[in-house]
Amino acid sequence: MLAGSSLRIFADSPAGIIHPPLSYLLITPNIYFVVFAVTIGCLWLSIRLQKAGLVKDLHLIFAGFGLVWFFANLINLLHFQEVVAGYVPLFVIGAGTGLTFAFYLVARHFKSSIFTDPLNLSILLAHLMDASSTYIGISKLGYFSKHVVPAYLIQLTGTALVMYPLKLIIFIGVIYLLDTQFEDDKWSVNMKMLIKMVILILGLSPAIRNTIRMTLGI
Repeated sequence: MLAGSSLRIFADSPAGIIHPPLSYLLITPNIYFVVFAVTIGCLWLSIRLQKAGLVKDLHLIFAGFGLVWFFANLINLLHFQEVVAGYVPLFVIGAGTGLTFAFYLVARHFKSSIFTDPLNLSILLAHLMDASSTYIGISKLGYFSKHVVPAYLIQLTGTALVMYPLKLIIFIGVIYLLDTQFEDDKWSVNMKMLIKMVILILGLSPAIRNTIRMTLGI
């Protein structure tokens, strides 16, 4: 998620970091296939390293590959682009984390096992960070939403703050349904986890991309 989202910014950069035809690989839907192929390659290599006894836990080395790729993307972006709004990541991460922690305290007070679950909290964190990036981008930096429903609600209410209750209402409901309506058999549990991972990606990916873009003024 980190590597793929930051890689997409190369196609947005006005500095022309990557030129056609290679730049066509970094736009939708081609970038999905590129990231998928690299991810599968890293996963295969991680499994081989564990089987060869070179690493104890394939998950750690697999995550390491992703982090190296992510930081390599950031280094290249910073080489070509200047930081113009360094406060953006601080706000996005701070607001998203603060609101998620406040929600966690409320959920713990009411002894909710669903909304104190780490994965469920991660989903809320990702989407609250997305809401924060939308708010600061539209309200402070002159960006606009390309999505129909958020754009309509922002125009209707006159503020991008509407993204916060919108995200909470939708994803609290979705998480509750997923954790109460699925059966306990293996297929249902796996399907529930897959849906949650997709929801997590849908929040975290645009949050990362938007935050980096605004930080670099792209």
